[in-house]
Formats: sequence, structure tokens, C-alpha cells
Amino acid sequence: MASAGGFVPDMERRNVMNLVLVAGAALPVGWLGGGFIYFLVPPGGGGGGGGLLAKDALGNEVNVAKWIKDVPYPSRKLVEGLKGDAHYLIVKEDNTLADFAINAVCTHLGCVVPWNIAALKYQCPCHGSQYDFNGKVVRGPAPLSLALAHCDDEGGKVSLRPWTEEDFRTGDKPWCAARPPRSARHAARPASPPPGRGASPASYPHWTRAPSCLRWSHRPRRASTCRWK
Repeated sequence: MASAGGFVPDMERRNVMNLVLVAGAALPVGWLGGGFIYFLVPPGGGGGGGGLLAKDALGNEVNVAKWIKDVPYPSRKLVEGLKGDAHYLIVKEDNTLADFAINAVCTHLGCVVPWNIAALKYQCPCHGSQYDFNGKVVRGPAPLSLALAHCDDEGGKVSLRPWTEEDFRTGDKPWCAARPPRSARHAARPASPPPGRGASPASYPHWTRAPSCLRWSHRPRRASTCRWK
């Protein structure tokens, strides 16, 4: 019981104070929670075709007309593309954008391969691998050509899609799409370690680990370079 003459706040004032406290706590919590949820949401496509809008070095969506003007043939610059990898957009001699882009990640150990405009080829500074004008490997130690991606014009913006068709440079299936499921790869590995040096490559399974930034190759590798983990 309140003392005589003491101040007793009414219920309406208490409700107002409670709302102020709840609002003050909800603001920072909501800001942190929204950022956490946004981080978990994967980047979506930029149109009905399911493609991913390419972004420049500043994080802006790439405008087709502006890109052709700023990066004329035979210059090439990087954009952020599929899976966050760096990709090269190809401007052709007729000032149009090619319908394919080239993944700039070297298939040897994952370095980003720069474009040498003087030699008109991609030359990796890490271990000397070289790729021609279209990204086909012409010099090792890289075992595979640079990956391809479809490049589309969606409302004036550059959109990239995974390349699942035949590789027009080699006539083979794209090595990214040819990678077997993880369960199949582990089931194909022998329980015992591989034979020592001098053993026939035919004794190795068809799917062997290639030294190319966790990628896989169809070709059996020699005993001295095969990795078993």
C-alpha cells in the first residue's frame, strides 16, 4: 500500500514506459538480426532466366553498353560472377559482347589469371600456366582450360549462367559439370594406398585428385603426383 500523499504512477504511464523500453531494445536487436539473415541469404539471379547479375569492382551491376564503351576490344577486365569468382567479359571486334565469359581462376592452384593484352592470352603469374584468347590451356602446369559461363544481356545488364553444354574450345563436356558426386568419388577410392613409384597408371582409379584448387580431372595421374587424402 502506498504511503499517504505518495506518488503512484497510473497504468497508462507505465505502459508508455514499457513501450519505450521495448522499442529501444528492439532497434539494435532487429538491426543485428537483419544483417545476420541477409548474410545467410545466397545471392539471387537478376532476371527470369535464372542468371546472376555481374558486378564491377565497386559492386555495381554491369551495364552492357557502358562496359563495351569503357573496355573496348581487345581489353578485358574482371567482374564478380558465379559463386563469387572473378570472370572476364569478352568484347568482340564488332563492339558487341560475346555470349560467354571466362572464369579467371587458374585450374592449377587457383590463382586469378591476368589478361596479357600484348600477347592476347592469359598468363598465370604463379606457376607460368598460359591460356589462349578463349581461355583454352596452351601451357602447363594447369591441366584444364579456364571454365566458361554463359553471358546474357538482360535489360541492359550483364547476366551470367553456368555452362553445362559441350566446351566449344575442346569438344569435351565442361569439366565442372563432369565432376562426379562426392559420394561416388569416395566410393571409387581404394581402401589401400596407391602403389609406389614406377607403377602403371592403369592401376589408379579413373577419378584422381588433380592439383587444381580442389577440382577433379578425368586423367589418371602418376604415382609421384597423385594425392590421397
